[in-house]
Amino acid sequence: MFASKFKVQSVLDKCENFLLKDPKWTVVRKFELGKKCGMEKLKEDCIKKMNNVDETLEALSSYKEEVPKDVKKLIEKVCSLAENAKRAKK
Repeated sequence: MFASKFKVQSVLDKCENFLLKDPKWTVVRKFELGKKCGMEKLKEDCIKKMNNVDETLEALSSYKEEVPKDVKKLIEKVCSLAENAKRAKK
């Protein structure tokens, strides 16, 4: 966050490379950090590594405040349908 605030690209790059290799962080948390700090490689890597609907929907939900109202409703509907499908399988 310090790096993005002061536009220190080399620090951002080092942070991004660290996060790309660090297995301690969840894919969704890494994606959120990548989104917040403008780390495109990290976001792309996280998207590739998302293995299930829950992770993907959790990452998608971080965009709900930035999209038009109609798109928010569609996202909420997708989340609801996915949750209902998940419950039906149990």
